[in-house]
Amino acid sequence: MKNLVLLIVTILLTSMCTGCRAEVSILPISPEVVLNESNMIQINLPILGSTAAEVQKQLLEKDSKLKKGKPLYIVLNTPGGSIQDGLMIIETAKSLKRPVHTISLFSASMGFVISQYLDDRLAIDSAIIMTHKARVGGVGGDVPGSFINMANFLLNYVSVFYFNCG
Repeated sequence: MKNLVLLIVTILLTSMCTGCRAEVSILPISPEVVLNESNMIQINLPILGSTAAEVQKQLLEKDSKLKKGKPLYIVLNTPGGSIQDGLMIIETAKSLKRPVHTISLFSASMGFVISQYLDDRLAIDSAIIMTHKARVGGVGGDVPGSFINMANFLLNYVSVFYFNCG
């Protein structure tokens, strides 16, 4: 019985870990992306209120002028910034009736999140793409990720089951 419990825990933890790996797939987009003033928005600053407002304005303007079905590209060269302001950029981009792809040069923190939540994610060969655990402002400490929560839950559950059935 104890071996069966350990086998089940091993299988669950293994399947959780494999689910965390990034899947690499070949996207059906042209290997050549042509960027110009009409289809590109650059973020070269930290993502704060004024930057987010400018990106939102450009998204809406370029969406109204670009041919239907043509994608917009956001070129990310940012250390990240405000969660709320980044989410405003994401929501504005998702509200458009066209794909909004990202091209990463340097995408850290909220820049990384923006690249994950929009359509296709592209990166140059020397791109730097970084993420981290969320920090709770003013409270201190890290907000644990879902993998850690699930692993702790399973270990606690199995230890109670193990000792009560043993």
